[in-house]
Amino acid sequence: MSATAGIGVPDGDRSAPPVDVAATERWPATRFDGRSGAGTPVMVLLEGTNLCIEEGGRTERWPVAQTVIRESFEHAPTMVHLPDGATLEVRDPRRTLPAALRGAGRSESLVVRMQRRWPAVLLATVALVAGLSWTYAVGLPAFADRIAQWMPYRVEAGVGAPLLKSLDYYVFRPSALPRDRREAIARMFEEAARRSAPDVPVRLEFRGGDANALALPGGVIVLLDELTEVAQDDDQLLGILAHELGHVVHRHPMRQVTQAIGLFAIAGVLWGDVSAIAANATAILGAMHYSRGFEHEADAFALALLQREGRSALALDAVFARLAERVQSEGGALPEFLSTHPETDERRERLRARGAGATRARPAGALD
Repeated sequence: MSATAGIGVPDGDRSAPPVDVAATERWPATRFDGRSGAGTPVMVLLEGTNLCIEEGGRTERWPVAQTVIRESFEHAPTMVHLPDGATLEVRDPRRTLPAALRGAGRSESLVVRMQRRWPAVLLATVALVAGLSWTYAVGLPAFADRIAQWMPYRVEAGVGAPLLKSLDYYVFRPSALPRDRREAIARMFEEAARRSAPDVPVRLEFRGGDANALALPGGVIVLLDELTEVAQDDDQLLGILAHELGHVVHRHPMRQVTQAIGLFAIAGVLWGDVSAIAANATAILGAMHYSRGFEHEADAFALALLQREGRSALALDAVFARLAERVQSEGGALPEFLSTHPETDERRERLRARGAGATRARPAGALD
């Protein structure tokens, strides 16, 4: 292509006769050369299968087939990309350009054609809903599982630290348990954890709050003060901590955080920027709800730990019963480890069946 007076004219078209603009519709446009942000006012018209650009008495022609025309929106300019890297913003308030392009042999894209047919729109909507449902139920959990199993514990700990910091700021308060009691509980739990999960880094944290316990990414287990009051003995307390340790061993917290972040990312694609929500640790924790399968795995791990320690699995059933009775009498919500699927009655029945034959012999040095 040769350049004349700053306007590119394709070779072979230099001597082309002037366009009879009196019989041709023209559209005002702004040309951007791709090298600077300044735009140049031009006029655009169609001559046969060529797109013509008029500027200062000179005409530049491009075959319509060589241009890229973006899907236009109502009341917005039509964007036309030229082979030389320039871009045209064509103003077409009467929406006559699409019909003129069709006359020049340029058909609309499949997307534009589908948008004008309600069966296609309905089919696309159904496909979108089905795809999102599959992603939520199958795709995200599988992706989160793979990420969690691959992630080193030191990296996972870097995810859990800001979550605990956020909870300390917004939710928790300092523990009021006496220091010797905290040390005794920590010693009991750490010894049991070392025997049942020797390769898993775990740390027990004490905080003030309602009767609850939760596991965070990186092996942090948080025990709230009121749960130590609900548990009648250390067997029951160890059962709850063993349940949370089961979540840690199976990487459930990291899998749930990854899945929650994935949901926020999908929401951002569909409805706009939700970075403020996704960056909020409490919002991520709010989206973490363990599935029935996760709770089964944590329960099974807790039962095995209790039996390995010579403690009855009925202790876990007993503390579940006390928590349910407390909520029923005082109101409020069940703790996370008890409120999620499977239903409490079903879980208690399974625990009683597994714990019925277990021995209750305490190991030496067990707490009173």
